[in-house]
Amino acid sequence: MKNPLTPKELGALFQKIESEPTGKLSELAKVAGLSLAEDYVGVDLSEDDLSEDDLSGADFSFSNLRNVNLKDTNLTNSNLREANLSGANLMRANLTGANLSDSDLSFSNLKNVNLKGANLTNTNLSGANLMGANLSGTNLSGANLTGANLMGANLTGANLSEANLLLVQAIETDFEEANLTGAFIEDGYINFYTSFENVKCDYIFMRKIGNKREKFIFKERPPFLGTNSLRTRQEMEISYLHKLHKSINKKELQIIPVLLPGASADNIPNDLKAIHFVTLENLEDDGEISRLLEI
Repeated sequence: MKNPLTPKELGALFQKIESEPTGKLSELAKVAGLSLAEDYVGVDLSEDDLSEDDLSGADFSFSNLRNVNLKDTNLTNSNLREANLSGANLMRANLTGANLSDSDLSFSNLKNVNLKGANLTNTNLSGANLMGANLSGTNLSGANLTGANLMGANLTGANLSEANLLLVQAIETDFEEANLTGAFIEDGYINFYTSFENVKCDYIFMRKIGNKREKFIFKERPPFLGTNSLRTRQEMEISYLHKLHKSINKKELQIIPVLLPGASADNIPNDLKAIHFVTLENLEDDGEISRLLEI
């Protein structure tokens, strides 16, 4: 709306809106002459029912959408940057190509949601239910997924670099070709059908020590990322740290954990004390790494 309405015009507008049989936000916006792409930045729609609506291309950045119902809603290419969606119901919503960077989706229901190609950088997804969600090609770098439910989710080609995956449920989750470099991974749960094929990973954080996270670097993939052929039923639904022990002991993986220069061997977590760590004096010595991995 370009010009402020007079009291008379505003009263007429309210009467028109009240006479509308639909409660859909998209239709009410048209009646009010509002643009979903321009006039809804920073709005407060908390607790509202916006389910089964077409809100594609809408701009709800910086908005309060806490506990909102967006079930089965079309939000393709929408802008939800820095929006508060904590506790929201987005079950089966279509968020393809949406921008959710720096937003709060903690404890939200994202079951069977389509987030293909969405931007979720630095997003808070702690405690969120992403069961069966499509996150293929999604950017989740720096996202907080602590305690999130990723059971049966598709994360093929997703960017999870520097993401927090503490206590995630990743049973039957597909991480094929995902980027896990710099992710913090501990005490989550996987099973025989969790796929880590062709994962890209230079290093991961396994354990918090004091206020810092120790970095462990690997040639191609972290040692808990074995292939399906090397997994056994006894390894199902075990913690990532337990998986670390089992995978390193399998010579077929040919993976040697490397302790970075400046890191003290005394700070290696007790759970990992029995594992042989190679200490490098110079990270630029690629020849030494290659030689060690040929053993």
